Amino acid sequence: MKSDSHTIHDGKMTHILDAVRTVLARKGMVATTISEIAHEAGVSRGLLHYYFKDKDDMVAQAFQASMETYKAGVMEIFEKAESAAELARNLCRALQSILIHDPDFFRLIFERWGLARRGPKMAGELTDFHQMFRNMLQEGMEKLIKRGMIRPRTPIEGMVVLLTGIVDGLGMQLVLEPDLAANEAVWETTENIVREMLEGTAG
Repeated sequence: MKSDSHTIHDGKMTHILDAVRTVLARKGMVATTISEIAHEAGVSRGLLHYYFKDKDDMVAQAFQASMETYKAGVMEIFEKAESAAELARNLCRALQSILIHDPDFFRLIFERWGLARRGPKMAGELTDFHQMFRNMLQEGMEKLIKRGMIRPRTPIEGMVVLLTGIVDGLGMQLVLEPDLAANEAVWETTENIVREMLEGTAG
């Protein structure tokens, strides 16, 4: 059996995907071997081939598993927000927490960016991720507008692209310079900009 959307929820699969993330973050896609991942996970190479077609499939599955977790967290932030200020604060703090406690997630994104240059299939998968993330942001913002919690003056379609760019850009910088993730000036500035966009006071 090869991996599919259901195997991500298998306990053994979750353990293996954690190992995939760890090794990829440490060595990168090119230098990582199946044997190293098997050793990190404490399983046989044969079991890895049971779950995955190849290393590319490992990256895709590890990325999807992480996205499921963080997607649920972002949706909860939108659902519970009672003001633009609260939404901006909680979104920024969630991003900060990921960068401090789970920087491997963004390293995995960067690996996928590299893979996207190898062909349309990989590029399409990364495009699908960005579209999913933007759609999630837009859906959450539209609900908050209806509730009168946020009042952006600029088109939502443009805002979600910009917000996605902020996430990607901060992720790249802060993974390369980890000390920035603990710099409160970075998060105060980001939070204020996001809040002003949501309140319609930016510019």
